[in-house]
Amino acid sequence: MTRNETVKCKNCGANEFIREAGTTRCLYCQTEYISYPKHKSRKMIWLSLFILTLSLLIVIVFILYTTNLKTYKVEEKATVVNTSTKEVKLSKEKEYAEKNAAAIEGLSLEKYNNIQIAALYYSPDKREQYYVHGTLMKDLIKELGPPKERVEYTQYYPGGAAVEGKANWSSGETLSDGSVGLYVIYDKDSDQILRKNLSASMYELE
Repeated sequence: MTRNETVKCKNCGANEFIREAGTTRCLYCQTEYISYPKHKSRKMIWLSLFILTLSLLIVIVFILYTTNLKTYKVEEKATVVNTSTKEVKLSKEKEYAEKNAAAIEGLSLEKYNNIQIAALYYSPDKREQYYVHGTLMKDLIKELGPPKERVEYTQYYPGGAAVEGKANWSSGETLSDGSVGLYVIYDKDSDQILRKNLSASMYELE
């Protein structure tokens, strides 16, 4: 039995009721009233919508993260494979160049290794710079003959400008499965070699 000071029976005016399954009955005149479930408040509705939206966002973020993670792993794997393939190719070309250095007329692997790279020195006052201990370009030409290509140009450095040259020799078509090339850069004033490189191109790797 419940007592409600604000709700009264419309027949007798009493405010005492008996609540039963699905109905409310006046204690005095036995008038029955149907009980309806209370509606949720707006606050509860908005809270439910907020929780639902938040849950949906979490699911979307998780799906996007998982997808991006899988994509990143695939790209990373592809990069590793490409890097590995490139390293294998460079290794094979280096081995081929060293093995076939003699295909360049007048050259051998021993002669290539004996080409000395010039060292750069500065004067005590740091105003002048000069190269020492490098193989001379004219001596290399005596060994190998005139280069296939030779170009001279002006190179600018913090200490000033210098005229340099680059030259290369090639095995041409003497090898059936590739070609070998020697590339050097030299300082024109001192005629000394600054850089050298023995490279190869293998037809099976192209």
